[in-house]
Amino acid sequence: MSKERRVLELVPPSCQITHETVICHGHECGYCHGNGYFWGRDANWESVKVPCPICQGKKEMKAIIEITWLPDNEKTTKK
Repeated sequence: MSKERRVLELVPPSCQITHETVICHGHECGYCHGNGYFWGRDANWESVKVPCPICQGKKEMKAIIEITWLPDNEKTTKK
């Protein structure tokens, strides 16, 4: 089975920006596998579609990635 891969390349900003937000849409829900529902039973034992509790029936998810740029104080300089 093929798998889609999306890569985010991190490049430090060239201006005084310290925060970035990246929003990535269109990821298939991994819990319901893009169906948006599961089959369940009602009080009369009839088959009913129950919305996915993760994607809430939308079939797709979005990722919100927040990046904070800070100075790297852990690096030691070579002498």
